[in-house]
Amino acid sequence: MRFTNLKIKEISKKTLSLGIIASIGLGLAGCSNNIANSDTLNKNNLSKEEFEKRDMPDIENMSNLENIPKLENIPKLENMPDNLPENIEELSMEERKKLREGMVNSGGQKPQITPENTQNNRPTQGQKPNLNNNTTQKYDKIDTSNLNIEKQISIDNNNLEFALVPTDGQTPEFEMATTETTYEQYLIFLNSAYKDGFITYDEQTQIISDENGNSMTNLGGSRVVKDHQKDGTYDELDMENPLNINFIEYDKTTDSFYIEDPKDVNWEKYFDSTLYPNVVDKFDDWREISGNVNGRYAAEDDADGLMPTIEEIKTWPANFIRYYGAQAFADYYGYDLPTASQWFLAAKGGANFQYGTSDGTINRDVAWINEDGPGFPPYSGHIQPAKSKQANPLGIYNLGGNVWEWTKDWYRGTETFAMNKEFENYYISDTPENPEHLKGLLGGSFNYFPQTMSIDWVHAAKPSVGNDHFGFRVVKK
Repeated sequence: MRFTNLKIKEISKKTLSLGIIASIGLGLAGCSNNIANSDTLNKNNLSKEEFEKRDMPDIENMSNLENIPKLENIPKLENMPDNLPENIEELSMEERKKLREGMVNSGGQKPQITPENTQNNRPTQGQKPNLNNNTTQKYDKIDTSNLNIEKQISIDNNNLEFALVPTDGQTPEFEMATTETTYEQYLIFLNSAYKDGFITYDEQTQIISDENGNSMTNLGGSRVVKDHQKDGTYDELDMENPLNINFIEYDKTTDSFYIEDPKDVNWEKYFDSTLYPNVVDKFDDWREISGNVNGRYAAEDDADGLMPTIEEIKTWPANFIRYYGAQAFADYYGYDLPTASQWFLAAKGGANFQYGTSDGTINRDVAWINEDGPGFPPYSGHIQPAKSKQANPLGIYNLGGNVWEWTKDWYRGTETFAMNKEFENYYISDTPENPEHLKGLLGGSFNYFPQTMSIDWVHAAKPSVGNDHFGFRVVKK
């Protein structure tokens, strides 16, 4: 299929003609100040000193979780430790265990469009993405029919599927993409925008940047390798799933981007400690990439333990996306990113849900989430298809879990890991009041704990950061 009807965005009040080959630029403006803002570990060789300086989310110890909300805004849960400190790093392991235990909450089909060029996955100019994959559901459908909410789903000229989100009397009705933007959709955007001169690529840094030099994504992004227990040592259980890489690559011979087939990836290099400091696990330690039946994997999410195919990777949410990478996609096609108010309204599912899942509860049946978090060891899984599990009553998938999703709002604060974030500090502006202000990032992800999917969980991050659990979806303007 080809998207010959796709409208090329008018940029800076002038029309860009097709076929322009983008000039290669450094594109480091969005991330040059501090290596701590980079994506997990770059595939390029970083020095040990550079690696240790990186500021990565400490999910298991909750010592530097991004954007912990003000606790009084979160519904009271059983076994929640009393008198939590301002800095959650002060929690004892027993208190963290109680926190984790308290978070357990009991409680019309579109046609499949098959893209061309699946062999090398290098789409030609004008090719439409496969946006409506019908992913096999792994869990029984949860009945929300008694809510009497009418889904209003539409497909626009770009073949994106949108759901109508009715007004709540404060936020006007709007249309939101039913899924997170997938790898395949983002790949099509990159190749088209690159040819149009809308983005640039630096082969040395593997950074893709927008026309203003803001860093959009790092093609060198790979899994987190860190001392999760903060005990000064690295062991096998500190290591995260090697499938958490950026699967988009650049082909110099064709001057285009493509999705790398997992079976063609040189997985052994990710276990080379000269390239990735402090790596202590081995290729055979991971079942999905090595085939070792005794290897680690998230059996609750990937029961077969097999390596994902390239066709599956195409349906995963695009990850390692920085805020500017999400906004560039939206701008290019004439969409927008949702505001925090829009995102939370959609997460309520038209039924005033407390959590952004298909039925408003928090458990693995309805969300790709680390049900056992926070704690050690880190979650051993990875992202999953964007159109999976069940949609909420409005027809929207995975607002809670899978990947955190960027919003349009700036956040009036500079401390990414502070616990006192409040909804009132979100604001909309073309430019931030303070260049160090954060951007809204909502919904939790596959490796975070269930409470992050709450509509009370106020979250924000540096717009120049994007790792294996950062993605986005769009809304219509």
